[in-house]
Amino acid sequence: MIASPLMFDLASISPHWEGYRIAELEAPIILGIARLREQSQGMACLGFALISEFDYDGVLHSIDHIQAYPSMIATNEALIQRLEAHEHAILNREAAWTLSDENVFPPNLLPATLNVMPGNFGTQFTGRRCEHTIPYDFIYVRMFRIDREAGDLVDQLLGYDGLQDQIVDCLCALGRDDGAKNT
Repeated sequence: MIASPLMFDLASISPHWEGYRIAELEAPIILGIARLREQSQGMACLGFALISEFDYDGVLHSIDHIQAYPSMIATNEALIQRLEAHEHAILNREAAWTLSDENVFPPNLLPATLNVMPGNFGTQFTGRRCEHTIPYDFIYVRMFRIDREAGDLVDQLLGYDGLQDQIVDCLCALGRDDGAKNT
């Protein structure tokens, strides 16, 4: 792609990232990273939810609330509570939604074929599939935990190139608001 003053290269922020975004998003993304670094200072883990909503015409992926925690136990408890809250919210949309017993595959495995997608997607801690009575409508809620033992928490998150677009969107939102909200 030819450089444009209206665009910036994501690799200028993280060497793991590829592609371009509009220039007005650069400052909020950088501020979102700074806020997350500040929040994670001295913490043991980061946790977040990856929501994948499938319907007949495609899929929408989003990251919900990246949060730092002081211990692995606190992270695990919070992620389980957040998974239950997501389940509750989905089931309350309408009666046609139910919890599924089907395995929740990692996001780099395509559900229909189990083909492996390239990229670093991190390690899934737990997850749940909710399905609708309409064929092809289902939602995966996958919870992820990043441990400090493997290195800097934010650097590890930025290295999840398989989730690049969702991470960039979440960090941009964190940088745009007052820092209290993180979706």
